[in-house]
Formats: sequence, C-alpha cells, structure tokens
Amino acid sequence: ALQAEIQRDKGRAVVENLQITKRKEQLKLGEERKRLLRRQQNKERNLKILYAKQQKEAKERDRILSEKLKRREEQTERREELRKKAAITHARKYKAMEQMIEEDLTQLAERALSIDAEITRRFFPSSCKQPQMASLELPVPSTAQELVPNISQLQLQTEEEKMGAACSLQADTETPVTEGSGTEWEDGKLPSILQRDEKTQPCRETKPSTHKFHWESLGDVISEDKRRLWRAIEKKRREENAVLLDIRYLQADNERLKKRNAELKKQVQERFGLI
Repeated sequence: ALQAEIQRDKGRAVVENLQITKRKEQLKLGEERKRLLRRQQNKERNLKILYAKQQKEAKERDRILSEKLKRREEQTERREELRKKAAITHARKYKAMEQMIEEDLTQLAERALSIDAEITRRFFPSSCKQPQMASLELPVPSTAQELVPNISQLQLQTEEEKMGAACSLQADTETPVTEGSGTEWEDGKLPSILQRDEKTQPCRETKPSTHKFHWESLGDVISEDKRRLWRAIEKKRREENAVLLDIRYLQADNERLKKRNAELKKQVQERFGLI
C-alpha cells in the first residue's frame, strides 16, 4: 500500500510538472503575442500620425496651389480687360489720327493746287488747266487694320503729285515759240523758274536763297510731329504684343499647375487608399 501511494504521488508530481511546464509555455506565448500586439499598435499609431501629417501637408499644398491658380486667373482677367480697353482706345486714336492726316493731306493738296494755279497764272496764263480736287480725294479705310496710314505710301503719293505738277509745267512750256515773240532758249532747253523769271521780268529783283527755302519748305509734306506720333503708336503696339505673349505664357503655367495638382491628389489617394 505504501508503494502504491508513493507511485501515485510520483504520478501526481509528474502531472503537476507537465501542467506547470505547459502553463509556462502558454505564458511565454502570451507574452510574445502581447509584444507583437504592442508592436502592431505602435506601427498603426505611427501610420496614423504619418497619414494625418501627409494629409495636412496635402491640404496645405492644395490650398497654396489653388491660391496661385486663382491669382494667375485674376491677373489674366485683368490683363485681358486692360488689353481690350487699350485696343478700343487705340482704335479711337488711330481713327482720329487717320482723319487728321486726311485733313492735312487735303490741305496740302489744296495748297499745291493753289501754288500750281499761281505759277500757271504768272508764267503760262493760257496753256495750263488746274486739276480738280475730286481727283485728289483719299480713300476711306474699310477695316480696322487700315486705320493707320502707311508712311511710305503717303510719301510716294506726295512725290507723284509733285512730279505730276512738274510734268504739267514742262508739257505746257514745250509749246512751240513763234518768231518775233521775244523769247528764245538756247539748245531748245527749258530754263528753270528763276531763270525764266529773270528773262521775262528783268526789272524784278530775285533772291535765290528765298526761293530755295520756299521750295524746301514745300517738300516737308509729313511733319516731324506726325512721325513722332507714329513712332509712339508703334511702341504702344509692341507693348500690347508683349502683354499678349505674357498672357499666353501665364495660360501655359496655369495648365501645368492644374496638372501637377491633379497628380498630387492622385498620389495622396493611392498612398492612403492602401493603408
């Protein structure tokens, strides 16, 4: 009986040792699981902090880009308004300048006709006929692009009028001279107006410097003020072209910022959608 009790005690001791060993292993496994759980919790907390930080940065970046885009759009709108106002103002200026030039050219044509009539009356009273002003009327531009006159065309037209007047004088003086008329030219050449004045009116004193200054003053058809005005208008037109180029570049920058903003939003959504 004693031996049996000893054997039972030994069996109970072995069972208790096995239970203690099993409990130790379970406790060790539980501690390991707790460590893994704490590690996962720390990682999740860090990821949440990182997500909040990146989301805050993304919102701030989105706000900055939106403000930039809004400022660029406002600048573009202001420049568009300024360009439209400047175009309207310059069109009015061009129209006024065109009318002023037309009036000046009409006055110059009338002055040229009066000078031609005076020369004809004094030197060739019976051979020349004065042209009419209707043939010298300037065409009115039909489009906005023709508001600014071409300087070279005006100069060419003025030179043609001068040459036409000179040719009419020469054609009138080529009439045959009858014998006994009291006027003969050497080698059949037409002398200048000053020489003709000296021969036909020998008693009258002439001053070549006065005549030279008079004919040179008639050559200034387009004044320096008009040329300065045209140069100022050309400078203003170039400034408007520069403003248009700036607007085109700003539009390209706006498109680039919009694309960049869309890419950043897409990256943020893809990054935090995987968490």
